[in-house]
Amino acid sequence: MTVNFSNNKFGFTQHQKIGFTPTSSRKIILDLRLRLKQLGHGAGFTLIEILIVMIILVVLLSTVLSNFRLGERVDEYRSSVQFVASEIRKAQNSALVGLADSDSLGNSYGIYFDTTSSTTQTKYLFFEDNDHNSKYSSGTDRVVETINLPPEVMVGRIFIGPTNDVSNVSTTLNLLFSPPKPTDYVNTIANEKRLISLIFCRQSLSGKLGLVTFNPITSQVSSGLQDSATCP
Repeated sequence: MTVNFSNNKFGFTQHQKIGFTPTSSRKIILDLRLRLKQLGHGAGFTLIEILIVMIILVVLLSTVLSNFRLGERVDEYRSSVQFVASEIRKAQNSALVGLADSDSLGNSYGIYFDTTSSTTQTKYLFFEDNDHNSKYSSGTDRVVETINLPPEVMVGRIFIGPTNDVSNVSTTLNLLFSPPKPTDYVNTIANEKRLISLIFCRQSLSGKLGLVTFNPITSQVSSGLQDSATCP
């Protein structure tokens, strides 16, 4: 018995006559299986190929998440430094118009920083100068607000004057504003002419420093982050 194949899809010559002997039929079945196996292999992926793709996706995802978390820390760091600048401006304005929650008008208001210990480096005070001595006095002056810095952020150094001169480093800063103008007091000294610089550090971002500056001559406050090799 013979069969005519009009389609050479499986590698048979068109109109080729094949006898259905046990040997020839077995050969056809084996040939079909081989062809189907080859087609199936070409249409899919091996287990090794799938594993390689999964590893690449995991690496890419971890890189994206790492960069995202780094961006979050930088933004939080920048916001905390900007908030320090806004609190200084708030003290300036309070000396002009007073505070809504205060019974006394015409008092001086200031910001107090202390770098003498790891505990005091992580916070600063907004205070009202009740004893009129142009600096913060614990137990006498009213603490309007205690501002805690975010985790890992601390006040690294305080400079009264150029930051390239270590003799200008101060361990504390009383930045006071006295009405009516207001008059600026820096560590009890009125009308200080030198630039005030506050250097902030964050442990997980050692390559960036937070900087807040106050110019007593112009009464301008500025803030931002800058690249640095180490934290002072």
